[in-house]
Formats: sequence, structure tokens, C-alpha cells
Amino acid sequence: MKLKSLFTALMLATLGACAAPGQPTAQANDAYRQTLTGEWQIIRINGQPAAPGYRLSFDPAAKRFNAYFGCNQIMGGYQQQADKLHFSHVASTMMACPDNTDEAPGLAALAQTHHWQTAATKAPGSRLILSNQQGQAVLEAYPATQP
Repeated sequence: MKLKSLFTALMLATLGACAAPGQPTAQANDAYRQTLTGEWQIIRINGQPAAPGYRLSFDPAAKRFNAYFGCNQIMGGYQQQADKLHFSHVASTMMACPDNTDEAPGLAALAQTHHWQTAATKAPGSRLILSNQQGQAVLEAYPATQP
């Protein structure tokens, strides 16, 4: 009887681990959502250093994001499933900034984003990497609370 119970438990565990590819479990999606929560300090856009103060924040409950690339407040929605990320309904304030050409690379990075991941760093915390369809990093950021 014990052997039959052990076999049944092992079979259930094995079947649970064999989820269809591309179909993340709700638990996996929750883990990803937790990582995106909060504010991130942008450090690079398309491999170039970002100016101090550039930021990106996520509100997973509302599926909304906010960004700042030096002049206007950028906001909109996002859809996230596992490592896939897509920004939508992007809007902006219309501040009369002397030079808001710095915003173009940041907005382009958001438009090109197809995937995201976090990577461990030497400092406490992690690094957020947004990448395009070809897997090239278009935006990198650290948690805003990290020095």
C-alpha cells in the first residue's frame, strides 16, 4: 500500500512538471509579476548609459507602468505572461522641455520590448533587462532602492 501511494505521488509530481511548453503555470506568472513590481532606476538604453533619474515602475495589480526619460511622464498599460512583456496604450504629458530628444530612445526601447528577465548582480538585488524580439537588451535597470 505504501509503495502504491509513493508511486501515485511521484506520478502526480512528474505530470505537474510536464506542463505544455509556452504555457506557464499561475505560480510562475506570480513569480514574474512580483519581480516587476515597484520602481526601477534605468541605467542603460540600447547599450548607452542613461541619464541619472530615468526610471520605470510597474503596478501589477492595475497592469500599468510609468516611466520618466528626462522630461515628460510616460504612462500606459502592459501585458506580461512569463518572460513576455508588451507595453500598450502609451501616453505622455506634453511638457515644454528645452530638449526632449532624449526621450526618443527610451520610448523606442519600450516599443521594441518583447521579453524581460532579471539577472543577479554583485550588489544586493537584481537587474531588470528588457529585450527586443531578437534577444538584444534595449533597456537595463536596477531596483530604485538599490544604491
